[in-house]
Amino acid sequence: MSDPSDPSDPSDKMNPYSADEWTVASSSMIAAYGIRDHWLIVQFKNDSFYRYELAGADPIEVVDAMRAAESVGKYFNRNVKSRFRHEQLTLDLPADWGDAA
Repeated sequence: MSDPSDPSDPSDKMNPYSADEWTVASSSMIAAYGIRDHWLIVQFKNDSFYRYELAGADPIEVVDAMRAAESVGKYFNRNVKSRFRHEQLTLDLPADWGDAA
């Protein structure tokens, strides 16, 4: 069985989108978000995924604040977007992935 917290686990590298628990957002820009270790994983409505390194912050507190915010998008823009280092996530799939068998 794979350990999602083990960075050397090859199955972990195959799925950079996994989070410990996803929260579906009622937002015009954010579809869902979750935490994984010290990262906030965000799925935007355009189906792009980004991860934000929550250095110096408690990830659980960040997610709890997003859940409690009147506007998830406004909270994200003010408190996460420009404050934490981030990167867009991509998943390199084989060219024939998803083709009918």
